[in-house]
Amino acid sequence: MEILSLSLVIAESDLNAMSARHLPSDAPIRNLNFAIFPEGVQVGGEYRGLLLPVPFTTLWSVTVEANCLVGRLSRSRIVGVPASLLHGIFWNAFRKAASGQLAVRVENNAVHLHLDEMLQQRGLPLRTNLRTVRCEVGRLIVEAGGL
Repeated sequence: MEILSLSLVIAESDLNAMSARHLPSDAPIRNLNFAIFPEGVQVGGEYRGLLLPVPFTTLWSVTVEANCLVGRLSRSRIVGVPASLLHGIFWNAFRKAASGQLAVRVENNAVHLHLDEMLQQRGLPLRTNLRTVRCEVGRLIVEAGGL
């Protein structure tokens, strides 16, 4: 199966509901929340790997590369300060959260979401032919299809 034409609108409320359903209970991140702005997708929450929960906020630019949705970290703040000092801890938390998810890869300061693989894992052999993704206030628009 193959998508020939699709415009998918994903509201930030959809992202928040999906993360609440699918974030593993043992993930090092709690209270995960999403907000969408023209400059990207903001992800916030609390990292619970230390003695106390550590609040963080990140901003991700989202693109399509090689038929994958790719989120590149644009900005990060941990406990309200730039996260450059805690960069390694931050990325290790994302790697741990993505481990076991075959369609998600964390590499080169980016998160790669392979939608075709994700769909196939759920029994839907579909080729998405991703073309573009753009962010607007409160929503993410993904366009796919075409040969």
